[in-house]
Amino acid sequence: MNIQEAFNSAAGDYDNLRRILIPCFDDFYKTAVEIIPGDWTAPLKVLDLGAGTGLYSGMVQSVFPMQSSPY
Repeated sequence: MNIQEAFNSAAGDYDNLRRILIPCFDDFYKTAVEIIPGDWTAPLKVLDLGAGTGLYSGMVQSVFPMQSSPY
């Protein structure tokens, strides 16, 4: 099994397990999105460093308009 296969096999349960193990999980991420400064009606540029499953990036994307990437 390579690194990508190991990550993919664990990723499916990882976010759900964190919700169980961290009591304030939903409040934490909700607050982390709410405190992003700026104009919430304008597209936002975000750099996701790939340090997880992308859960937070998905939450940010769900509240900000999509912007096409130059890449």
